[in-house]
Amino acid sequence: MTLDARRPSDRRVGTVSVPGLRRLVATAALCAVSGLAWSSPSATVLFSSGEVHAVSAKGEVRELKTGAQVDSGETVQTGKGRVQLRMVDGAMMALSEQTTLRLDDYRVASAPGGEERGFMSLVRGALRTISGSIGHPRAEEYRLDTPSGTIGIRGTEYTAAVSGDDALEVGVIGGRVAVCNDGGCVDVPKGFTALAPNRSVKPAVSVKPLVLLQPGNAAAVAAIPTEAATPVAEIPASRNTPSSGEHVSQFLVAAMTPPVAGAPVTGAGAPADEDLLPPLPGSAAIGSPSGVGAGGQNAPIVVVAPPAASPSPSLPPPPAPAPAPAPGPSGPPAPPTPPAPPTPPTPPTPTPTPTPPTPTVPGPVPIPLPDGNVTLGLVWSTDKGEVASGLTQGKAHFNPTGGLLDADNPATGKSMLEKGRPTDVGVDGVIGWGRWSDGQSKVKGTSNGKGVGNGNLATLHYFAIAETPTGPVTGAFSSMASTAPTVQSDGKLVAVGVVNGAGGSFNASLQLQLGGRASYSLTVPVAGQTFSLVGVATQTSASGFSGVSLISSTGSGCQGGCTGSLGNNVSVIGQIAGAAGTRAGVAYGFDSRIGNVSGVIIFKR
Repeated sequence: MTLDARRPSDRRVGTVSVPGLRRLVATAALCAVSGLAWSSPSATVLFSSGEVHAVSAKGEVRELKTGAQVDSGETVQTGKGRVQLRMVDGAMMALSEQTTLRLDDYRVASAPGGEERGFMSLVRGALRTISGSIGHPRAEEYRLDTPSGTIGIRGTEYTAAVSGDDALEVGVIGGRVAVCNDGGCVDVPKGFTALAPNRSVKPAVSVKPLVLLQPGNAAAVAAIPTEAATPVAEIPASRNTPSSGEHVSQFLVAAMTPPVAGAPVTGAGAPADEDLLPPLPGSAAIGSPSGVGAGGQNAPIVVVAPPAASPSPSLPPPPAPAPAPAPGPSGPPAPPTPPAPPTPPTPPTPTPTPTPPTPTVPGPVPIPLPDGNVTLGLVWSTDKGEVASGLTQGKAHFNPTGGLLDADNPATGKSMLEKGRPTDVGVDGVIGWGRWSDGQSKVKGTSNGKGVGNGNLATLHYFAIAETPTGPVTGAFSSMASTAPTVQSDGKLVAVGVVNGAGGSFNASLQLQLGGRASYSLTVPVAGQTFSLVGVATQTSASGFSGVSLISSTGSGCQGGCTGSLGNNVSVIGQIAGAAGTRAGVAYGFDSRIGNVSGVIIFKR
């Protein structure tokens, strides 16, 4: 008899030994876990126009349309086309024509505190991006490699362009970046550019600030030193090693500090300023870095389905005309009747005296908001060219058609807005909106960390809300009306768009406490071109939000960059309306090549 002298653990089950089976099971489990961690796409296409393709690591080419997804390891290429991407961490990215961007390793952590990566390579062309959550807690988790240098971020909006000879130009719109190569590192503050002709020459920071088209911020930008740090000599730099990312991250940690929020302090303990627009109770300062929630905690990113094509937003249709009076005896002939003795012709039946038609009910009748305390969303500019905005509470007075006439501070009784001449007025009982063609502001809003905006008005757009939601709000909203977009330059109104011409959609996920998000996509046609704003807004109050947008234009309006003008690069502020959260108002404002563009859009759920 032959005995099996192998250990029981080495005996085979079928053709596989027990240890081999264990290894197989462990490998399968690891693959399953890895699959879960890597299953989310790295990016979703928000907008695509012209020649836009994705190339897989195997060289397979596919066309990218709106709504398509891009995975780590794939390369996005544009020919005569443009594309806007929303990354998995909430970052926004716009690629220009003739651009090649490779997503080397872009993924969020599968569990809190887990490993994240935001590694990309810009091979050629130009892009503009607003960073998301990756790279905020740990700078080493984000980098953009180019032929002439590596870029690291700290709560940033920036542009990067690689020319035909591989030279790199980086422009910082918000936050700060570090640009490193074999020649060393430089710190690039907001409003400046860095140039690197090749990999071996240290990048140079321009002595002139990047043109941001924000006159109110020019003095603050000019005060920033040209070079805030020197190269880190002790950190070895080699193009052939992975130290480029470490180079950038160590430089960021050593040479840079997080940007200080510029919004004025308005909470308890702050000195009262009766000239400032009073904030909403429990609100937080706007302008938080995109992708990071209150207290630095990452809030869940709302996945937004691409907005479906829809007709231009408009107000509810006008009432149908009253029915005409019933026709007289000249209607269709009656059916034949038995013959009757001939009778002399009778005169035609006299037409009855017309009576007023019964009025028809044209659906919901516009119901003006009652005078009293309301929540106001405001964006305005003065005849001095100052731009201001805010979400506030005010004691409002309306005219018979629902147009806002003035508003007082409910706590002090002092006037905030007065002598208004409302136009573009709309109301539906839950929310009211409009624009002023004249008037005065007695208070200051916030713009880039300082109070501005009191005086005679060049433009003012508003929405007014009598009641706000009593619980969390989650769902999709679509535009239903808007004021006519306006453009002002140097305090003068230079262009006015069409009423109800602006529109868009957003998905909200707002909590009872801060930490929610609202992902949005807006279009603003004015002055012969259409501006597009996309972004992920941060919750600032129980039902309010604000966001930094990626702004582009079909014309020349964003050549040189369009930036938010509502403070800290914010371009959108909004508030949910109604006890059930069925309406919302969004005010927008941004600086462009043609001037400051502003307006209000009303949404329904």
